This record gives sequence, C-alpha cells and structure tokens, in this order.
Amino acid sequence: MEHTPILIIGAGPYGLSLANYLAHNGQRFVIVGRSMELWKEHTFDSMRLRSDYPTSVIKHPEDLFSFQRFCAGSG
Repeated sequence: MEHTPILIIGAGPYGLSLANYLAHNGQRFVIVGRSMELWKEHTFDSMRLRSDYPTSVIKHPEDLFSFQRFCAGSG
C-alpha cells in the first residue's frame, strides 16, 4: 500500500486552494469530498459572497486567480 502523507478533508474553496498549492510544489495528497458540492447543491440560487476582503482571498501559487484580477476582468 502506498503512503500518502497529506489528507485534505473537504473540496470547497480552501481545500481546493490547498490542493493547488500542494500540487504546484510536487506534494502528494488525497482530497476527500466532491468539488464545491456544498456551494453547488446546498445554497440558494441568489446567494452571494458577502465576506470582507481579507477573509475572501484564496491564494494561487502564481497569483493567476487573484481577487484583483477577477474584479478587473469582470468590472
């Protein structure tokens, strides 16, 4: 049996962000959960993110998906 040193529980925004960082750095991991399931299946259609900026930032190893880029691209 192969040893996997990192287990990520949850495939929401932060679990996926962590998985992205680990993959970018060549780390092996297992992620448990379906990608964004809670957001897709258990939120209202009209629900919008209303967090303040510091708690809304999810980093990418190369800053390809920054909040600033999203705002600039979406107006």
